[in-house]
Amino acid sequence: MVVQFADQSFEPLAGNGDGFADLAEITAAIEWTEGRVKSTLGFGIGDSVSIFNTPPLIDSSTESEDDQLEAAAYRSAVEGMSAVLYQIAVAAGDSGFTTDDILNEIASDLADGEIDAVANGVAVESYNKAALTLFDQDPSTLPIPGDESGRTVGDVKALVIEETSATGSETDTGSFEANDDVVELKPATTDPDKDDDGVDNAVDAYPEDPGADTDTD
Repeated sequence: MVVQFADQSFEPLAGNGDGFADLAEITAAIEWTEGRVKSTLGFGIGDSVSIFNTPPLIDSSTESEDDQLEAAAYRSAVEGMSAVLYQIAVAAGDSGFTTDDILNEIASDLADGEIDAVANGVAVESYNKAALTLFDQDPSTLPIPGDESGRTVGDVKALVIEETSATGSETDTGSFEANDDVVELKPATTDPDKDDDGVDNAVDAYPEDPGADTDTD
């Protein structure tokens, strides 16, 4: 998505709309892209989770319980987005569009403001506005596509712990498994700034209150 956003010419982006993103344009777009994606497709993952740096599984870089919870949160968002994309593809029927096609059009759609099935004034082809109601679901209930055990996104904490044996990771997950920490998720949203106060949902302490965006307690 960074590359697609980088060519846009509105602030704070540095693109020129020439269909090509150079290094300077991509660098300028990284922080904005992360905020915009987390504000719509992030399922409520917190500030400490980076879509560029947080791993989606437990490995040697996730030794603490907090690190492991962040990995589970990011993986939950990834699986949640995969589930929604799959459901949109199913809703489209025998259209020939893949989940990759849908994701690419969602990126173009989001780049012009919000996800509304229109990108740069033209209706996208792989989904319609009605399909966007699939974003409103409780993410913890979404079935993980291709999971033979029938797990849902709400089961991701157990899933990433289980995967450590398959990946060969020697990171200790005993404390993480035993504690009561859960991944707190929220439904995805098509609007990156739901209260239109100029502050993206991901960094807005009150994303539905246009009169406040910072928690001073």
